[in-house]
Amino acid sequence: MLAQEFVLLAQSSICDCVNTILRNLKKKKLTLVVYGLSAYLKDQSRKEKRRFREHVSATAENTNKSNKKAVVPMSEDVVFTSADMESLKVKLLLQTDCSLWPVETAEELGKIIARITKAVAERPFKEERLEQTFDFYAADVSGNIKVSKDGHGLERLWQQQLMQFPLVALETSQAIASRYPSPQTLIQAYKTCGCDKDASLLLQDIPIRRHA
Repeated sequence: MLAQEFVLLAQSSICDCVNTILRNLKKKKLTLVVYGLSAYLKDQSRKEKRRFREHVSATAENTNKSNKKAVVPMSEDVVFTSADMESLKVKLLLQTDCSLWPVETAEELGKIIARITKAVAERPFKEERLEQTFDFYAADVSGNIKVSKDGHGLERLWQQQLMQFPLVALETSQAIASRYPSPQTLIQAYKTCGCDKDASLLLQDIPIRRHA
């Protein structure tokens, strides 16, 4: 959706429009991608400042001509501001469960399309992973991952164990194993957590290197 079209809807009935789209598509969630919104808002801000300067100049000129204060009415055009934009994001999310992604360039738009396409393509796989049970046994992979007497191979075996959890891919298991190099270190880290919330957030800040 182009920025100008979005702003026109935003000033009238965008929530009704989104709900209509959701009903027609029989969907519960929608993502609105708005192209060129930041540039459009900046342009509107410049126009508003120019109108204000012209208003002040015209008022001063008329006052000088008539030797008394003369007020020239301002334009009644409604200006959509960045603050309005933030309020609208919250309104859309609360009333329609719709998220808003503003993009400014064709490159950004392409990246978002690629991200959404990837998420849709991976969804069946992730749902399947969530339904899988934890069935890892060291004996099952001993033929693939050999552990030598000096411990070589234990790291890869630990990564293999982590990958048995739903949605844990190779990159994620490698990141966790780099921070907690053995099951015991991870267990000890969880034991030091003060509450369930701290435990649930233990791994969230571990950086994950995605392979190309």
